[in-house]
Amino acid sequence: MNTDQRFKDHARKVGDAVREFNLIINVLASAECVTAADEGDATKVVDAEMFARAWAGCGPFKDQMLMCLARTVRDEWRRDVARCMESYPPAAQTREIARSLHLRIRCLLDFGFRFLAPRQICVMVDCLVMCLEGVMTHSEIVKEITAAVAASARNTKNLHQAVVLGTTGLYRYQPEKLLSLSAA
Repeated sequence: MNTDQRFKDHARKVGDAVREFNLIINVLASAECVTAADEGDATKVVDAEMFARAWAGCGPFKDQMLMCLARTVRDEWRRDVARCMESYPPAAQTREIARSLHLRIRCLLDFGFRFLAPRQICVMVDCLVMCLEGVMTHSEIVKEITAAVAASARNTKNLHQAVVLGTTGLYRYQPEKLLSLSAA
């Protein structure tokens, strides 16, 4: 097999993996996933085998895929906000918007806690914080993420520490903290 063919085959495999990961993102952004999060475990709607294939095939694009996931969660929450503004009376809008944000973050965290390593959880949470900073203050974002972490049945001390590092962004400047999580 010549070099061009091997390159094309590798590129095709990465492309297929990215497409599969995009399907996972669509599942995590779906109303079905939000309902599952409300019932206790958002990841029951995620095909674990498809995720494993997609994640393994994404190679060096994993961080970009996590950014796409965070951006999609933000975009879906914005759509939820628009629906709340149209569908609910003013007295109920604030409550429904907050509930929607909580469930969207829960979907993301349940997914991360089940399928990702601490470093990837840090990156994913950091991406979510960056995506939401345009519409909320940092302290409001941290408060919402903290509430979602507390509500997740998959939360462990180690994973909680990864979330904390992700919300602060410290893992970028103090990677030894992240390494200590991975070793525990």
